[in-house]
Amino acid sequence: MENIKYKPRTREVDFLEEQVLPRLLSLYSTSPDPSVWQFYDEEAVFQDPLVKVRGKSYIKAQFAALFKLLKDIQYKQNSGGIMTPLSESSLPPRAFDYVITGVQSYSLYPFGGFSLQTTTRYRFKHTTESKHKNFPYILIQHEDQWNLTSVLSLIPLLGCFYTRLWRPVFGTTSSWLFQVLFTSPHSPLPAPAYLQNLDTSSADSHTSN
Repeated sequence: MENIKYKPRTREVDFLEEQVLPRLLSLYSTSPDPSVWQFYDEEAVFQDPLVKVRGKSYIKAQFAALFKLLKDIQYKQNSGGIMTPLSESSLPPRAFDYVITGVQSYSLYPFGGFSLQTTTRYRFKHTTESKHKNFPYILIQHEDQWNLTSVLSLIPLLGCFYTRLWRPVFGTTSSWLFQVLFTSPHSPLPAPAYLQNLDTSSADSHTSN
């Protein structure tokens, strides 16, 4: 959490902490608030040390899997506030980050529980399409940080493979698989591109024979 500064409180910040944040944090529970998705942009990005996915439907699939695979989920917030890099050039115009720290606790079938010390960063950008006049922002990035990234970064080759290949491929594939297994969407996610390419190649080989 280096090179950050707190932003002053505003009416939007109050609305965020009182109305938006509780819904966002409900995703780390066994009773998520279904209205939370109204705050996510259609092309929002979610990432943690294991996966990285783009698109609201893929993010929904990731969290839906948690409720199916885990017996219990709890979140305890330690701190939080509006933050932005001292060099604001990395932020889109009229955007801000809300960063919180806390403990995520999980109970995994059929094993015991475990806890993670986490830092979660929500990045919002201004929008004219918000349903809430007191909060004209939409969530474009949701990032969970915990210690796996720092461990892998100590191994250059493994860290490069993990960042550039494993997280995007595993994130997209698992979102598609989770939705196929656990939900019945009206608009199913398309299969990952590399799986579609495999199907095309297989069909071509049969045709040639």
